Amino acid sequence: MRSYAEVLHNRFEFRKYIDDLISCFPELFPTAIQQGYRFYGWSKTSQKQALPRRRIQLLSNQAEYLLHPCFMFPYLRASTSFVAEGLFLRRYNVPYHAVVTLLGKDAMFWYRAECFWA
Repeated sequence: MRSYAEVLHNRFEFRKYIDDLISCFPELFPTAIQQGYRFYGWSKTSQKQALPRRRIQLLSNQAEYLLHPCFMFPYLRASTSFVAEGLFLRRYNVPYHAVVTLLGKDAMFWYRAECFWA
C-alpha cells in the first residue's frame, strides 16, 4: 500500500487508497460510507502541522468528514510516534516534569495525552 503523501494529490489514486482502507478497516469509517462518498475539497492547512487534508461528503446523508492520517495525534497536536515516547515513560510512572525535560511540550500536554489513551 502506498503512503498517504504519495497519493494525496492524485484524486484517482487517493480514492483507491481510501477504498482499500474502507474494505480493510470498515470499523474506522461511518457505515453510510458504503453507499458512496465524494471529495469535497481541502481543509485549511493546520498551523501546528503542515499537513494537507481532504474533506469528503457522504452521498446518502450529505454528512461531511475530514480525512487525516493515523500517524497524527487527534487535533493534529503531534505525531503518534512522538506521543508514544512520552506515554511509554508515563507507563513506568516517570513524573510529568521529567517527560517535559526529555521530550518538551508541557505537563498538561502529557497529562491530556495520557487521559486520552487511558
